[in-house]
Amino acid sequence: MSACSGSATFSPNPTKEDNHDRDRRPQGPDRPHHDGREREAPIARVWLLWADPRKLERWWGPPTYPATVVEHDLRAGGRVSYFMTGPEGEQHHGWWKVVAVDEPRRLDLEDGFANAEGNPDDAMPTTQFTVTLTELPTGRTRMLIETRFASREAMDQLIEMGMEEGLAAAMGQIDAILATA
Repeated sequence: MSACSGSATFSPNPTKEDNHDRDRRPQGPDRPHHDGREREAPIARVWLLWADPRKLERWWGPPTYPATVVEHDLRAGGRVSYFMTGPEGEQHHGWWKVVAVDEPRRLDLEDGFANAEGNPDDAMPTTQFTVTLTELPTGRTRMLIETRFASREAMDQLIEMGMEEGLAAAMGQIDAILATA
């Protein structure tokens, strides 16, 4: 679901904005989507954005679609299930299958949509994504998210559903969370 109900506008050229490095461009199955930003926090605090379900809830959904984490097992083979609640009270369910974990540096996840019972919705596309955290000499942390789509059609479907805008809005909440951690 990738903070879907809404991800940032992709640009063919990386830019520097608000002290964040960004490299975002539309990608197909053979060219993944990248989103890399520097965060004003040490790697252990940035890792908690993923490892602590209460912190994850504070940013995984866009502000108008807050997330509720139902299950959170962030170990290889584990599962994370959640739902986002929209402005009219509608719920959009999703899941992650945790493929690999190298705490606090890397997560490999499969991300998909689910029905109200939390079961995967096989009619919807899934994405593979990798989160890589790199501690920088300045004490900051670069968080790179690489998303891979099964096909150009799957990518187009998710973008049409608002994935770009939703992920951008969701990730826009991270700095405030790190500032209060």
